[in-house]
Amino acid sequence: MPSPAYNHLLSLVSLYVDSKKAAEVLARQLTACKLTADTIASADIKANASRFTTACGLYIADSVKREELKERLMAL
Repeated sequence: MPSPAYNHLLSLVSLYVDSKKAAEVLARQLTACKLTADTIASADIKANASRFTTACGLYIADSVKREELKERLMAL
């Protein structure tokens, strides 16, 4: 069962990227960070905010929205 932090992360990223694409991007990034949807915590999200923003940013054309996503990830 995904952790509350993962569910929050997914819902946040889904505001900027299609929800299916968001889940795919996050799955790849979690694997690269040796994390899982079940175990990720808010501290992990903050520690990897740049990674998540960069990966999701490939699908976000507006640079202001990319920066907004990063700020919101850091606030989790």
